[in-house]
Amino acid sequence: TYDVVHCHLTFGLVFGFMFSIIRKIGKITKVRLIATCHVVGVGVSRAPRIMNEKLSIFFDTFVLMAMDDQWRSFINKKNRENIKVIRNGISPFNASDSKLNLS
Repeated sequence: TYDVVHCHLTFGLVFGFMFSIIRKIGKITKVRLIATCHVVGVGVSRAPRIMNEKLSIFFDTFVLMAMDDQWRSFINKKNRENIKVIRNGISPFNASDSKLNLS
């Protein structure tokens, strides 16, 4: 059995939305539904952002890879507590200074 369904990108968002409806109808309470949103930052067109905003409510956790002013405004305006940020970026960890065997 599965305890988490994790969705990415547009197809995953639509699948997650459909699964959310099935989960509600079937009263499936043990499975958590998570989406990772890649529609954040500069150069994102309006249609994908709006679709992600509208469907974000159907997920137990909706993860953003970064935070921008539009998402910050949306989260504050809609009071969405299910939206979290897991920052994507450069780590201060320097592999060459470590004693780890990375080969």
